[in-house]
Parts: sequence; structure tokens; C-alpha cells
Amino acid sequence: MLKKLEDKDLIIYGEDKIIRLTEESKIFCKKLYKRHKYITDVFVRLGIEPGKAENEACLIEHVISDETFEKLKKHFDYNL
Repeated sequence: MLKKLEDKDLIIYGEDKIIRLTEESKIFCKKLYKRHKYITDVFVRLGIEPGKAENEACLIEHVISDETFEKLKKHFDYNL
């Protein structure tokens, strides 16, 4: 997996064996984290147990499109 990320220029895998994020990957990680927190919060507000909400948000955040995520936010009419 590290090789795939390196090939996509999302990480720098140095000779010192330390993995460093590129600026592009930092932006991606922040976007993913924001989605994760938002989806988790929606699930908790819907009455889903927080641990389960967190686990399921983790699965969804990786596959949900930008368009669907924006519509989800619009539907619930709040931003975190």
C-alpha cells in the first residue's frame, strides 16, 4: 500500500524509513477527517451508539462522493 501511495505522490518514503505526507495528501486527509466527524455526528444525532456510528462513518467516508456528501450536509442543514 505504501508503494501505491508513493506512486501517486501522496507520501514521501525516505531513505530514513520515515513516511512523510505531501501537501496534496495533507489536504486529502483533512477533507476525509472532516467527513468522518460530520458523518459520525449525523449518525449519533440519529440515535446510533457512538462507537458504531464512528465505525460505520469510517467505512462511508472513503466511498461517498463529494456530491452526495454535500447533499447530505444540505439535507441536515448544519455544518460542523
